[in-house]
Amino acid sequence: MQEQEAINYLMNQKFSELSLFINNVCNLNCKHCYIGSRDEEEDVSLDKWKEIINESILLGVKIIGIVGKEPLLTPNKTFDLINYIKQNFPKTIVGFVTNGTLLKEYSKIISEIPIDYIDVSVDGTEKQHDFIRGKGNFKKTLKGIKSLINSGFPREKIFLSVTITSKTDLIEMIKLFDAEGIVNFAISPYFLLPHTSKELIVNEINFFEEFMVECKNLHTKNKINLLVKTDYSNIQLIKYFLDKKYIDFSNLQFDKRKDIIFTEHQINNISLYFNFLPFSTELIREIRITSDGYVLRCLDQGYADYRIRSIGNIKNNSLKEILDKSESKEFVKQKIYENLRDIKKVFC
Repeated sequence: MQEQEAINYLMNQKFSELSLFINNVCNLNCKHCYIGSRDEEEDVSLDKWKEIINESILLGVKIIGIVGKEPLLTPNKTFDLINYIKQNFPKTIVGFVTNGTLLKEYSKIISEIPIDYIDVSVDGTEKQHDFIRGKGNFKKTLKGIKSLINSGFPREKIFLSVTITSKTDLIEMIKLFDAEGIVNFAISPYFLLPHTSKELIVNEINFFEEFMVECKNLHTKNKINLLVKTDYSNIQLIKYFLDKKYIDFSNLQFDKRKDIIFTEHQINNISLYFNFLPFSTELIREIRITSDGYVLRCLDQGYADYRIRSIGNIKNNSLKEILDKSESKEFVKQKIYENLRDIKKVFC
């Protein structure tokens, strides 16, 4: 697959992934949380979420993520929605995102429900993680993961979501969780927003320069899968990956569901997948809905004017009506053109 073919494919993808931010409550106060605190309208009802799920499946959705802030703070709603999806649409992939501190409390229930994945947010080893999320929270999350496994939940369904910050030591993380049999890592960039911490900013190019060197001397007992989520917001990093051939236009591949395009590299027992995503596919492939019903791009939730930034509210219109509105389509198109102009400035 060549560069233009990959870009055309990304631009012409269909709506397939839905994230439901079913609450806006959390038991932590993380330094890098992009959602922030806000004065919301009334939460979407459980029945309305089910109505939206039904509609989204008709529109082609294949993956549904239950998100919070922290979905295990409203466990009945979370488990009800997961069971509803799998009972009515068994082929749909469904899971939830959690900070992991409450996993121990609900591990037995989770191990008995039909769930495809759990995405656990971890920011480093204990000192690093607790600096960002508060003292004692790393131990709670690790105990929660171990409790899940002891309850019979498959290790391969646990994914660690790592935000790259100035505090991240990815090599030590891999060593620690390799010992626990956790092998799936998803690496994401850090986003500085008005309410997030400047001290967590990191030079991502330097980070990966060091990591790739250290990786050659890392030997794990398990086969580690590590997805590096490149992001349109850091075009310079994508260019660096292209220059280093970590993203290689002569060796681009699809994943099984054709959701991502990547180049794979094998270092010792570690498979690294460098995702190629030079512009946002939000509101094209991925749709996110806030707990009070607004349809918008992910990071727009971090701004006080998130309602204005949205393209509609599911309390007022169906999802199809919102996505079909001409102004919604123009908004998406304009964002793509803006991203493509930025890409050309760097690549050409």
